[in-house]
Amino acid sequence: MHKAYPAGIDPNVNATVFDQQLFWKCNGAQAVPVGTIGAEGSGPEIVTVFYRANEIVVLARWTSGSAAADFQGDFYQVNAFRLEQANNQTTFRAVSAITKAFGDGYDGVLNGKRVTFPYKNAASIRARLAALGL
Repeated sequence: MHKAYPAGIDPNVNATVFDQQLFWKCNGAQAVPVGTIGAEGSGPEIVTVFYRANEIVVLARWTSGSAAADFQGDFYQVNAFRLEQANNQTTFRAVSAITKAFGDGYDGVLNGKRVTFPYKNAASIRARLAALGL
């Protein structure tokens, strides 16, 4: 995982929101772009990453603390990227079916009601994927 900051930006001081750029890096090889987890009002935090056969699964979290918003708490999203080989090139493709299978990951207060997203770690995500046959 790599968080790309523009030249001259100190990530410890600046509050500017950035996407998370994900890269795969093997010893002695060039880094291969995996995908991007986009900023959604705030920059995403990568909570966990795990691997399955030819896939990388990433759980990202965004925090919303604005009293003016209709949601306060954390928003989670499960993303998966599949390894593909073409013309001696390694690439990754987003697996949207996995993201859709987990739906919106609200965990906090949404429109005045408490909501809980149950998939906040690798074990719970793996169990859900197995139950869905994915």
